[in-house]
Amino acid sequence: KKYKEQVCEYVKRVVYDLKLIETEESHAEILVLYKQTLNCSSAIISVKNRKEQERIEAKKIKEANIQKKISALVRERFSYDAFSKSYQFNESIYVTNQQIEELTNQEFADLLNELIDKIKVIETSVTPFYEGEQAFENDTNKTIEVKAPPAPSPTILPAPKEVVKEEICTASFEVKGTMSQLRALGNYMKQNNLTYTNL
Repeated sequence: KKYKEQVCEYVKRVVYDLKLIETEESHAEILVLYKQTLNCSSAIISVKNRKEQERIEAKKIKEANIQKKISALVRERFSYDAFSKSYQFNESIYVTNQQIEELTNQEFADLLNELIDKIKVIETSVTPFYEGEQAFENDTNKTIEVKAPPAPSPTILPAPKEVVKEEICTASFEVKGTMSQLRALGNYMKQNNLTYTNL
């Protein structure tokens, strides 16, 4: 009878352990370890510790990978714009934080090469220039008379107005729009001395 009671207690404990393991997110891995040790708490703790270490290492790898992408952008003279959360070369050539974080290394490399090609086209295109009153063509000795740009007309400034100090208020909102729209909004806020914080 005593032996039978011990067997019943053992079976009950195993059933309880299995039910407890089923509630865990990594129950399959815990069950494999539990079958080897028959120690439920030890199996759960071991798997959780391993998962936490894997999460930490994955985060380190991701952060290092993001930093490599950012370094590649900086080498190509992209600068960070905090308002639009993007690295920009100019108004039409940019890479967003989301692209940096989500694109695979190969996808990012393809995108960067495409943007570099666009930059080369811009930098190698022929642009007009002034040299005194003459501009010289690159392929001939022919000169073209160029009129100097007209001098700006004097601007008459209105009389200064009395500044009324207004109360500073706070409004929180999320804005969705094209990159040019976000850039224009950011410029407007800077020009009007509006303080903002990225969410």
